[in-house]
Amino acid sequence: MKYFVFKILPNVINKLELIKTFESFKDAKNFAKEMRIQNSPDNPDMFKIVFAENELEAELMLSEKSKSYIIKFHEK
Repeated sequence: MKYFVFKILPNVINKLELIKTFESFKDAKNFAKEMRIQNSPDNPDMFKIVFAENELEAELMLSEKSKSYIIKFHEK
């Protein structure tokens, strides 16, 4: 499974843009944090990390209304 970093496009319903994929949570977290600082300091929800088998599953998780699926922490 991989970590997918998505950009949630503002003012567009369910518009997700895959930015980058990572093997480790630490790398994904650091990347998302940098993206938030550079691109959306006033909207930290613009970038999301999703742990999933593939891009489609990650997109479906983000589309779910339940926030419990948005970030799954998996550390060894």
